[in-house]
Amino acid sequence: MGRFCDPLVYERAPALESATRIPFNPPIHPMKALLAPLFLSLAMASTVFAAWPINDICPVDGKNARPIYRVKTAEGFVAFCCVSCLQAFERAPGKYSVKKKEMAK
Repeated sequence: MGRFCDPLVYERAPALESATRIPFNPPIHPMKALLAPLFLSLAMASTVFAAWPINDICPVDGKNARPIYRVKTAEGFVAFCCVSCLQAFERAPGKYSVKKKEMAK
């Protein structure tokens, strides 16, 4: 046994009792250290899924929609295949019908 303070046992080594007292702070439990990043990642994941588009097909061109090109509507986020389709939809949203994707059961 050396002259050290074991971090897993919350007691001082006998050699330190006679020396100058150093304040001893027990280490933080590893699970407590992981709680804040865990809650932050869960909050970020919920916002990502809340912003997921309601369609798979571009309402303007009929091509596959890309989630990066999206606009928020009353029904949810609508995705488009390109920027020009997004701009065309924003100019006249009533002109295009959005086909919602089927939800998996």
